[in-house]
Amino acid sequence: MKTSLIDMNDFVNTDIYSVISNASFNTCTLKDKIFSGSLLKNNSFTNVTFKNCVFFASDLEKTEFIGCKFINCQFQFVNSRSCEFSSCKFENTVWVQGSTLYNHLSNCEMDLATTQHFGKGNNRIHNCHATDMFNINNLAN
Repeated sequence: MKTSLIDMNDFVNTDIYSVISNASFNTCTLKDKIFSGSLLKNNSFTNVTFKNCVFFASDLEKTEFIGCKFINCQFQFVNSRSCEFSSCKFENTVWVQGSTLYNHLSNCEMDLATTQHFGKGNNRIHNCHATDMFNINNLAN
């Protein structure tokens, strides 16, 4: 499924209205980036840190995030479908509107906003824990 490794500098310069498909991104940090109107489909992000990033009116589909960190990120009108989040950390995120369907989260640390966002939409949550004293087990049923 993942066929190429894209230079993150190329990706950073095409972050608005981008279609990124069948690519792999490994061990890098994206800071203060705005992803607007983007489609990320069939990609793999491994050990990528997103810091102070804004995802606006974008679609995430069949994309895997492994060991990624989302720190102080905003997700506004973002639709995620059939994505895999494994061993990820969500810290101080903001979710505004958007839909979330058929995603799978495992072994993640999730703030309250992320826990509530993925607690709907027929998502699967396994072995995740909340970082702000919210009982995530109530949402896994």
